Amino acid sequence: MNFQFLSPLFLLGLATTVIPLIAHLISKRRHANTKKRFSAVSFILASQAEATKRSRIRDLLLLLIRVFILVSIVIVFSKPAFFSFLKDVGSNETKSVAIVIDNSLSMSYGDNLELAKKKAKDIIYALNKSSLAAIIPLVSTNNSLPAITSDKKKLLKAVDDIKPSYSFTDNQTRIEEAFNLLQRTHHKTKEVIMITDLQRNGWRDEEFKREWFIPIDISEKNNQENHAVSNIEFEYRGDSIKVAVEVSNFSKAPVKNLLTKVILNGKEANRVIDIAPRAREKKEFLFTGLQWKSTLTEITGKVQTANDNLKADDTRYFVIPRAGKPNILIVDGDPSEDPRFSETFYIVRALETLSEVTEFRLNIKSNDDFLSEELDKYKLIILANTGYLSPKKAHEIERFLNEGGSVIVFLGSQIRANVYNMLLGNTLPAKIEDTVEGDFFLRAKAPLTFLPDTDKRLKQVKVNKLFNTLPNKDSGVIFYISNYMPFLLKKNIKNGIVYMFTSTADTAWTNFPITPVFVPVIKYILDSSLTKVSEKRNFLVGEAVDISLQDNIEEVTVKTPYGENLKVTKQNPIFYKTLVPGIYRIEYKGKHLYSFAVNTDPRESDLGKISFQLIGSSENKTKPIKVVREIGTYFIWLTIAMLTVECLLKNLNLLSLLHLLRGENQNQEGLKS
Repeated sequence: MNFQFLSPLFLLGLATTVIPLIAHLISKRRHANTKKRFSAVSFILASQAEATKRSRIRDLLLLLIRVFILVSIVIVFSKPAFFSFLKDVGSNETKSVAIVIDNSLSMSYGDNLELAKKKAKDIIYALNKSSLAAIIPLVSTNNSLPAITSDKKKLLKAVDDIKPSYSFTDNQTRIEEAFNLLQRTHHKTKEVIMITDLQRNGWRDEEFKREWFIPIDISEKNNQENHAVSNIEFEYRGDSIKVAVEVSNFSKAPVKNLLTKVILNGKEANRVIDIAPRAREKKEFLFTGLQWKSTLTEITGKVQTANDNLKADDTRYFVIPRAGKPNILIVDGDPSEDPRFSETFYIVRALETLSEVTEFRLNIKSNDDFLSEELDKYKLIILANTGYLSPKKAHEIERFLNEGGSVIVFLGSQIRANVYNMLLGNTLPAKIEDTVEGDFFLRAKAPLTFLPDTDKRLKQVKVNKLFNTLPNKDSGVIFYISNYMPFLLKKNIKNGIVYMFTSTADTAWTNFPITPVFVPVIKYILDSSLTKVSEKRNFLVGEAVDISLQDNIEEVTVKTPYGENLKVTKQNPIFYKTLVPGIYRIEYKGKHLYSFAVNTDPRESDLGKISFQLIGSSENKTKPIKVVREIGTYFIWLTIAMLTVECLLKNLNLLSLLHLLRGENQNQEGLKS
């Protein structure tokens, strides 16, 4: 940081500082030449001797203050300023600039965000008076457009108003939005300057380059060390709960003796963890003797590790809903005396395998028994080639789905397409057409996380016969056959889910049930079906939460960790303001209903950088420019302060003189008497 005067010619005014000095010397000389001609005068002067000594000090202070006032006024007109050279913000031509400040979670590492704000202010000071600018936070919590202005005070305030967030966004989309905002300005030159740590998360393309885009890396280190609580799993064991905690080390150095603490309903357990570089470590904590009260619907807790430079991801919250085995109903539409040839044989075998990891109660009913069965006690219904449905049962299935149940439909030889379309037209994910025969294999629209080597494994599935279907607009296709006819479709209905296989659950039309693909697919459907939207209790920052309201409740209050009480109604049950990690409580008329937890996305904890070039290709963008910050305002206030002090000293001197004269008058009256 350097210092200069922007109008140095005004410094010639410093010559005026000799005026109070000359006046002081003349006054002192006149005072010294005063002759003592009368005895009365001598008496008065003698009485003033002590006061004169004090006034000399006061006069000297007044002299210094008056000289300083003149110097300060000259400095104000000379426009004093600090300046520095900024090498990475382009030239100082007149232009329109969008300054995007990265306020994502990773920027809370150390003082990165404060450094970014300081850099943004330097850029604002560097703009000439005709330039326009807008301050844009990378992660915004509202949809309002930032103001484009040349008023630097407003721009500086906008920088100060930016707060850290706990999430991230699509960086490239946000940058394009910032550039589009500038299109309303008349300047030919338009730039988007992004001040960031260049963390890889949030970027879709490492080759993102635009002539108008200037990224500035604010982080001091290329390899910022960080660890985070990245995942929590739990398992019921009678009156005990096992909590499995995963801690990730995103650094190139190992983490030694990391204290990790789990707090669950007031109980606490500690472990020390060592983690290799760029690795994860999972530790299990067992909490025993947990007694569920009849009114207790959940257990809340958190996992904490020793803090590092990014504290927000060192704590992870969780909510565990009350344990309970869900009921699953399988309807066998084509039973057989030999169980191996039953329509439900392979489904039951798959569910028995999955029961080792997922607890549930299984019930098998015939088509006839199903027509009189109450559906409210089930969470999942599997219709395996169930050919006969009554209008009443079709209505019950639709209500079951609306209330959060899930249904899996396997088609087959017992299915009459026109009946299913008429009774379940509002429920099924597709309209059922005629059957098609051939020699087909399966394919997926995209690789599936629950099915490694998706394409290779799906080619093992042979399909000889299936129903042709016409998917609805609100449905999705998970699997196709090789001629792109749907094989597995999915549809969300309010709080419920419907899956439909266009072929059979046995081997009559396909070998799907006897391939290694069958069990993973059933597990995927089971995992999504046995957890209602309202029972999901753990979310990420920014994720929408569907608040479950009972029939007799029209409005509830969501109590947030940041102290707000927000209303959610049955007409608009989606809660969007999951802005901060913590436990959110749902209450109705002061009574607690249930809670859910919100946490940071572990992807934001990996501080690895994107590798694209920092400065655009234009040469003129690499020229350093001078950033000037005027400080004349401070001297104006200093001048006013000195004038105030000078007035006080003069008034004090005048009061002393009046007091002295009053004493002389009293002395003269005494002599006369």
